[in-house]
Amino acid sequence: MKRQDRSRFAAMMLVIVACGALPAAAQEQLDPTQKLIQRIVKSAKGDADAAAGLLAAAKMLSDDPKVQVAVCEAVYEYGIKAAGGLGSAAEALNILDKVDAKRAGLWAQKRTAVYRLLYSRATGTDNYRYGRLLVRMLLKTAEEKSKGHDRKEASALYREALAVAKQLNLPGQEEITAKLIAGIHVVQIQNVIDGLRAKLGANPGDTASRNSLVQIYLLGLDSPAEAAKRLRDNCDESLRKYVPLAMKPLAELNETQCLELGRWYDQLIEKGTTPTSKATAAGRAADYYHRFLSLHKARDAMGVAGTLALRSLEERMNKLGVKRPTPTTRAGQTQWIDLLQLIDPARQVVSGKWVRQAGELVASCPSRGLIVAPITALGSYDLEVALTVKQGTEGSVILPVGTGDVGLILGGWKGLYSGLAEIDGRQPGSDNVTTIKSEDKQGPLRIGARALLDIRVRVKGKNAQITAMLDGKKIIAWSGKQSSLGISSLWPMPTKTFGLGTYASNVVWHSVKLKRLDPYERSLKWISKGASYKPSSIYEQTSKQYPPLGTLLSGEGKLYADDFAFSTNLEANPHVVINLKKSQPISRIVIDNRRGPYWRQTKGLAVSVSATGRTWTPVWRAAKLQRSWLIDLKTTVRAKHVKIGLTTGEKGAYLALAGVWIYGSGY
Repeated sequence: MKRQDRSRFAAMMLVIVACGALPAAAQEQLDPTQKLIQRIVKSAKGDADAAAGLLAAAKMLSDDPKVQVAVCEAVYEYGIKAAGGLGSAAEALNILDKVDAKRAGLWAQKRTAVYRLLYSRATGTDNYRYGRLLVRMLLKTAEEKSKGHDRKEASALYREALAVAKQLNLPGQEEITAKLIAGIHVVQIQNVIDGLRAKLGANPGDTASRNSLVQIYLLGLDSPAEAAKRLRDNCDESLRKYVPLAMKPLAELNETQCLELGRWYDQLIEKGTTPTSKATAAGRAADYYHRFLSLHKARDAMGVAGTLALRSLEERMNKLGVKRPTPTTRAGQTQWIDLLQLIDPARQVVSGKWVRQAGELVASCPSRGLIVAPITALGSYDLEVALTVKQGTEGSVILPVGTGDVGLILGGWKGLYSGLAEIDGRQPGSDNVTTIKSEDKQGPLRIGARALLDIRVRVKGKNAQITAMLDGKKIIAWSGKQSSLGISSLWPMPTKTFGLGTYASNVVWHSVKLKRLDPYERSLKWISKGASYKPSSIYEQTSKQYPPLGTLLSGEGKLYADDFAFSTNLEANPHVVINLKKSQPISRIVIDNRRGPYWRQTKGLAVSVSATGRTWTPVWRAAKLQRSWLIDLKTTVRAKHVKIGLTTGEKGAYLALAGVWIYGSGY
């Protein structure tokens, strides 16, 4: 008997058991797939029973994918008709996702229908759970519709997602609202585009309509690439000159190009037909002016012209009431976060002297200087840093990279070496693959010269890529495992956050901007920063106690011996309980192991949650010992208390951690 025949025979045996009747051999030979479905349905007691029987048969048809797809589709059709069959329908769609991935869009559409019904019929915690799943599915489908230029359908899906999010008071409502508004704007723009295309269809030589079409793509959709596709020889000379230039990434433009593009977009503000179009032109102009000023080192007439142009632009924007566009109003972009505004020198200095002056951060450090920005990025991101070394050689940035951390050192070791520290425990200057050796003692950061550092971190699975450009020139291109990255002992970061550092140097940090690219991560809310915690005991050594530090949850301040925020005594099943103050949805937990030589003591780590703090539900257990753990819960749980501990039994152990980050998600 062939493998497929065995699979089909097994499914038939299931039917025999379920139906209590032997199917006719002649009918089986005639159309086995249809007969299989008919027999299960005929003997079933209602649609839900039919869906369950068909699902059981489908699971046994793994060696016959075509038949399995047909049976799974039947599961959906019967399961959707009755409340008791919706679970079977959802399971069948999971199988279809794997077996017939080419029709993923159709299965997503059907899954949305299942979640709608589950949400409408559920109560209590199930209502919240299915509502969250429905919102997630609606947003995912809306994104796909937007990519496929089905903007009207995307807007309808965003509107539905927002309604459910409001009903359940889910986080992320502002982002959904912004996407809905952006979608409506795009639909309106699309109507204008359709009208212009019709005019050009009737009269291809209509120069005014052609210019308007290019401009609507350029400003209305903020897409120079799409605008370039519509350029023709009869278009305005300025469009033919600057649209192709605007397609290039900002980091690849020289200072002259940035100044010219800034002036050009500045002039286009008045030509914008909507507030969004005006904001796009103003935002682009400001970006190009800022980039010009970061590249142009000389204090000459050209530099003064750029400074005055930017100042004039900002004054005009204020008069017109034009705001720089947000991530959802500029096509395909994500919001930049100003990290300098998040840093409070009074609270977040680890070492050195740091002060804020005129919106900038100034470090005056005779030895090691380090300050923390209380934010992290566990997925992919871009970071843009503008700085000037006033004295010395070194300016450094501490980067979280997935489950790892690394320092990007520029002009370290008295200007001799630059690179990533550490890679597999190696510093620049050893056989570190990112080592950059300077020809002189100053290093890449010249005294008094403003430098622009563009950093791109891309995280995929357990791997990562780090690319860095200094003043438009690529200086770092590394890829490998996140586990290869580590923070040097020279940089005692308290938790998995961004940091700025220097050594024996005076540095002015003009701007530090972060763009997180992971949509899921942007939806997460850091819910443990203001929480409290209590360890099962407090570590004592020679009559000295080590009370728990707030650094564990806040990411601010120092650690004991640059190692831990708290430690228990030697005891059976040591643990720490975090009180979130109220019941909240928990989606992600990041645990930063202690930093020193005893990090391998943290064996058998586990996490449990509780609504009351008395009875606990396990949600995660570490598969292996690590320096840090990123825990994405398969299903969001609601809890007020989170317990992190070691299951040692009578043997006993110490529990010490450097940081814990707990995130909640609306969908």
